[in-house]
Amino acid sequence: MDKRLITLIALLCAATATPCSFDSTPAFSFRVRPDPPIDLYVEGRLGVLQPSYARSHLVIAYRHLSGKPLSEAERAGFTALLRHRLQEDVEASGFDRWKSVRALIRGDQQELATERRTASYGWYVNCTDDAFATAAATLANRAKVLGAMHPGVRSWLDAQDAVFANCDDGSGRPDPADASLPEIVRLDREYQIAAADFYAMRYDDARTRLLAIARDPKSPWRQTARLVAARALIRMATVPPDHAGDPLSDAERELRAIVADSSMSALHGAARDLLAFAVYRSDPQQRFRDTVKSLSSGAGRARADLGDYTLLLDQDIDKELNATDDLTDWVRTFQDANGFAHANERWRATKKPHWLVAALTHAKAGDDLLEASKDISQDSPAYTSVAYHRARLLLARGDANTARAELDRALALGVERLSESAHNHLLVLRRASSANIADYLAHAEPVPIGLEVEQTPDEYEEFTQPLIAPDVADLVNLAMPLDTLAAAAQKESLAASVRNPLIVAAWTRAVLLDRQDVATAITPLLAKIYPALEPRLTAWRNASGEDRHYAAVDLLVHSPALTPYVVAFISPRPDVSDVHHSRYPETNWWCPDGLAFYEFVYPPAENPHTPLIPPFVDAKRAEEERQKLRAHGSGASWLLRNTIAWVNARPKDRRVAEALSLAINGTRWACPDDHTTKLARSAFNSLHAQYPNSEWAEETRYWYTGRD
Repeated sequence: MDKRLITLIALLCAATATPCSFDSTPAFSFRVRPDPPIDLYVEGRLGVLQPSYARSHLVIAYRHLSGKPLSEAERAGFTALLRHRLQEDVEASGFDRWKSVRALIRGDQQELATERRTASYGWYVNCTDDAFATAAATLANRAKVLGAMHPGVRSWLDAQDAVFANCDDGSGRPDPADASLPEIVRLDREYQIAAADFYAMRYDDARTRLLAIARDPKSPWRQTARLVAARALIRMATVPPDHAGDPLSDAERELRAIVADSSMSALHGAARDLLAFAVYRSDPQQRFRDTVKSLSSGAGRARADLGDYTLLLDQDIDKELNATDDLTDWVRTFQDANGFAHANERWRATKKPHWLVAALTHAKAGDDLLEASKDISQDSPAYTSVAYHRARLLLARGDANTARAELDRALALGVERLSESAHNHLLVLRRASSANIADYLAHAEPVPIGLEVEQTPDEYEEFTQPLIAPDVADLVNLAMPLDTLAAAAQKESLAASVRNPLIVAAWTRAVLLDRQDVATAITPLLAKIYPALEPRLTAWRNASGEDRHYAAVDLLVHSPALTPYVVAFISPRPDVSDVHHSRYPETNWWCPDGLAFYEFVYPPAENPHTPLIPPFVDAKRAEEERQKLRAHGSGASWLLRNTIAWVNARPKDRRVAEALSLAINGTRWACPDDHTTKLARSAFNSLHAQYPNSEWAEETRYWYTGRD
């Protein structure tokens, strides 16, 4: 067999997927979708359901929670739709297969577009993926039967190139096949000419040719042609300009006839999908009723029904109909932030698990559903969501001990049973219920599951190291006393990616709070992270009194990565150990209260930084220390203020001119506060008044008001 033919056939069986993302923020869970692979979710591993999930995911959750498991056909259909929407198709697209197969025969690449402009300046997908898949399979078959180099195959390919040239703005038509070519090629040509008319928007001509092919008992395309003739009617009805008559009704009639024709059984599925689309366009309210019935009972065309249902729900068709079906009611209520009262009423009336999950999801501390939810089995698809919200409500009531026991029982199931995001959700509450710092740290090493994107996680970004989670960052920054932070920083069992930020924060905070005992204990640990700081750390450790203070100023002004706070997802980089002022937040000292820069400049309408405080934390002591840190202001202001004081106290210190210059220039990319502008101007004036001829004055020609 021709080697090219072997490769060609192999290509038709190949499966590739190349999703990508441009968001580099790690994520411990996803906001609008379950964990990949989506197959596991479709099979019933629901994790902790989120009201922010896309409605297609919630429909699947409803089926599992309401005790109506999916059939094999439904699982396949739902999975196919979600993979398509999430751009996680595991098979090569028909478009890619066509390009690959064609290149093996022709040796070049055809420039192709799939969309065509309408007369009203709109765009629509003219050549679908199925068309390319069919062409690829047909070309592979003809090459196998006739030989890849046969003139008939070459002629077939010339004709198909002409067909696909009409996908965009072409209007050509292949020439009739030469009488000397094999019959199969001549029969193919009749269909190719009809297809060219179809893509060129000559729908009447296309239908005439297609119906003639459908009547030809010798044509291998007779059944396909009959179906595509009905598609031509749908195109007449949906693609401008308008056509006479009622083509959509005609299409529905023809498609119903195809579905009723047992000889067309091979295409019944495709016909039903087209019929559903036609009804969607002609009577969307009826189509909505059909999808509700199908999705609720387990019958119908799973992929098309789920796709149409969610599209119609997005258009509020259910509100036009005043729909009262249980499925739509549950989806709407679950996504409603104020849905507790209705969900609770439905739970009390039905005792159905899906309504219990909805009620628990929106319940507050005073809404007592703990007794009602205590007996949910671990085998139930509702269990993980129920366990999470039970623990959340128990913590809100102040019962950390019971919450801890509930969470430990759920976490014992393992990531495989829970899903990675569910495991991370549970860990947040487990940390909040911790009995002591050791217990807290034992659950403070979550591993990101991907990148924070709205649809598709970047499968090429594999995280193997745990990182600081947002709730850990909030606790450290807003409610953890220095002594507790120092104890955490000295926990040798912690992964470096989590421990190193704690070490940096503990040392810097100790210096700012004048806790030399803590800073001294942490110094060897900081030197291991930043070996280049060793000389300045030694100078600081050997100094005393005011000299030690200015040694700390000298160290901090040279090391903008040092901060008394931690940043979620960020671990110190050893290369950021000297002056490295830039736009990146981990190299620009710190913002007040440990906020990220964008949070400082663009504060959210509702402040999300309300940490879950474990019972062992001395929050009063932490607040006292926090007020002292607040008084210091941002890192830029603290350094400007202290370099100015250094000039006044030690004007002849050889280090001070450089420190002034670094503090001023570093302010360009740093968080400002209310005092930064005045301090920067004052530092600039001091530098140029005290050291006008120094290299540092020469290098510092401007002062800055802070990053904007």
